[in-house]
Amino acid sequence: MLGKPVIDYAICNNCATCVDLCLYRAIYIDIVDGYVKIDYKKCRECGVCIKICPYGAIR
Repeated sequence: MLGKPVIDYAICNNCATCVDLCLYRAIYIDIVDGYVKIDYKKCRECGVCIKICPYGAIR
């Protein structure tokens, strides 16, 4: 458990790597605004998204 991940939208380019690799399907692309979002009800704070983001946009 690494703590609640937070997306830095100034860095994120919506590549969707985190969406594809989230084990709990907690990360998704919002169909309204097109931004990557985290569903904290599904998130297990495993830290995979933090480690795999190629831009370092999730902390």
